[in-house]
Amino acid sequence: MQIEHEKNNVDALLKCLLLFFLSFYFLFLAIESSASSLLPQTLRERLRSSLEALEKPQQGHDSSRLYSLKALNLFYERNGFQPIWLDHGLVVQGANELLGALEDARKEGLRPDDYHLEEIKRKLADWKGSLLPGDSDSIDQLIELELLLSDAFLLYGSHLLAGR
Repeated sequence: MQIEHEKNNVDALLKCLLLFFLSFYFLFLAIESSASSLLPQTLRERLRSSLEALEKPQQGHDSSRLYSLKALNLFYERNGFQPIWLDHGLVVQGANELLGALEDARKEGLRPDDYHLEEIKRKLADWKGSLLPGDSDSIDQLIELELLLSDAFLLYGSHLLAGR
């Protein structure tokens, strides 16, 4: 009986120590990532505000070049306005893969220019490759690129699925 009681005490102590170390570990991760999470949060906020502005063209934003604005709004809203083509201010490899697919759209009987191809190429070539949270112009460039890539993806996918 005594041995079982001591075993329970040791188990409880080990659990407390484990919780203690896990708490400090997660606290350390939270502190370490707080600076790096500022940029993704900024991108999400700017993406949300850009989409809201595009829904109200009277504010001077040009939504005419985005073909799938309603689908873009729905997609990003459901995903917490998390960019899919950007990761901490860097353009992900999937963007280059999409670009390659758009360049080959003729093989599918489609026109690459219907999918913002030249504008995406230009924006990718112009991108400096580094971004700081307060760099408003660069954030705007990245959000424009994000929206163009997503719009191209949705339109191209719908054309592949249902035809042009």
